[in-house]
Amino acid sequence: MSRKTKEEAEKTRSRILSNALALFVKRGYEHTTFNDIAAKLKMTKGAIYWHFPSKKDLLKALLSEALDRFSAALAEKMQGREITFPAVAEMLVQMAERITTDRRRSEFFMLMNVGLKWTDAELAQLAKSFIEERSDGPYMAVLNALNADVEARRVKVGVNPDEIASSVMAIWDGIIKRKIEGFLVSDMSLTLKHAYDSLWNGIKV
Repeated sequence: MSRKTKEEAEKTRSRILSNALALFVKRGYEHTTFNDIAAKLKMTKGAIYWHFPSKKDLLKALLSEALDRFSAALAEKMQGREITFPAVAEMLVQMAERITTDRRRSEFFMLMNVGLKWTDAELAQLAKSFIEERSDGPYMAVLNALNADVEARRVKVGVNPDEIASSVMAIWDGIIKRKIEGFLVSDMSLTLKHAYDSLWNGIKV
């Protein structure tokens, strides 16, 4: 495949993902069909199947894109720095700002957290495959940092990294959701920072 053809294919793939996301947000994942996506793009259904064999593959690609963005941002942030909970928490605050100030990222966040029925067998299998295949998302970044803190004895004996990481992500998801929905009355970045500072102060040596 020539370079030009590859570039055109990537542009088409990106257009499909962008428009599929818009439809998933507007109509719901369950109620969006390949016919809907093809009609919106003025493409044949076969052209979309060429890039994505199934709707689940479309969703998986959207998830992979989001994880790739996070991983790249985290790698840039942590370059030359020791991985610690405070450093990763700072990164999460910055990512929250990016999510809530970018429409597409906000829509994707709400789709993942509100618009999908993860108890559905197909989506549950997709989630399972991501847990097994990818270890570079926000939760794992927090968990890895906490494990490094435990090993370096920066935290108290008996601290459970999984419990703290789960709490961190619950706070992150909840605050971002309230911000996007317009119900957060406090400054989002300061709220997250204060919450994570409180967690850290409670576990650090």
